[in-house]
Amino acid sequence: MKKFLLILISSLLLLAVLFFFWASASKLDESTYTQISTYDSLENDYAPGDTLSILTYNIGYLSGMTNNLAADTDEAFYTNNLNQALALFKELNPMIAGFQEIDFASSRSYDIHQLDAIGNANEYHNGALTVNWDKNYLPFPYWPISAQYGEMLSGQALLSDFKITTNERVVMEKPESNPAYYNAFYIDRLAQVVTINIGNQEIIVINTHLEAWDIPAREKQAKIVLELYEKYNATHPVILLGDFNSIPPFDPTSNEYYSQDKTMDIIFSGTNIQSAISKSDYLQNRNKHFTFSSADPTIMIDYIFYNDRISPVTSRVVNEAGDISDHLPVYFEFVLND
Repeated sequence: MKKFLLILISSLLLLAVLFFFWASASKLDESTYTQISTYDSLENDYAPGDTLSILTYNIGYLSGMTNNLAADTDEAFYTNNLNQALALFKELNPMIAGFQEIDFASSRSYDIHQLDAIGNANEYHNGALTVNWDKNYLPFPYWPISAQYGEMLSGQALLSDFKITTNERVVMEKPESNPAYYNAFYIDRLAQVVTINIGNQEIIVINTHLEAWDIPAREKQAKIVLELYEKYNATHPVILLGDFNSIPPFDPTSNEYYSQDKTMDIIFSGTNIQSAISKSDYLQNRNKHFTFSSADPTIMIDYIFYNDRISPVTSRVVNEAGDISDHLPVYFEFVLND
């Protein structure tokens, strides 16, 4: 009996080890983690002084308010949210769009390549993707097993009416506080650096998604993102956008967690950096500018920043996006300075 139990336990441990290494392994070769696609052969016409538009959207893989939850959703749920997203983009028609948490055919979102779906439907010229989560099997949420994400391929991406010439993937450090086995499955936090040709100018768009749960890791990542901004600030129009998972440093809310967090102090310290939603606009009506969570927004954690080679026109949080994601998008219109 003891021998049988020993064999059984040893077999289960071996299976667990084999599952760990198989599940945490990647499906793709890392050389494919950056891609540029063409959806329409035509680029937008542009003349100096034209107003341009850009949007940032943590699309939450179109999971609505069920993001990170063991929810009983079906394919029709995701199809309905995708159709709402397509209608939203048709209405807003941003010339450039940056996404976080967008799936490139994952089991959790029924194997739809969400970037291609939006890019093709709205006839964008180029799309640029960067993979930040590539696993054979992601055992989360932990229970029930039927709700686990399974095969995972997700990341950050841009769509553009103009030609994308470069697409760089900058991987940032994972939280040191996480156990090694946890980080083996954990998302890679990225800065996606994209060069877009608009007329006779090159603009740099930096698309990021900072750490959500660990303040020291998030602050380190903010420093890396700011270094990328500064790298191009003196020579190019630069737009920095994404989900920063931190509230503005000038928010008057008394919040013990965020009072310890210097993430946005780091970002706002950049040379000539400005927020599309200015401090004065934010303080005048904070509720209007909250981006999370979409069903009942209470904080702003999604931003668009720009440098002094860009002049602002208008900006707003797109409240009509509703809850097809747990975030709301931020929309910004601007003009490139001569």
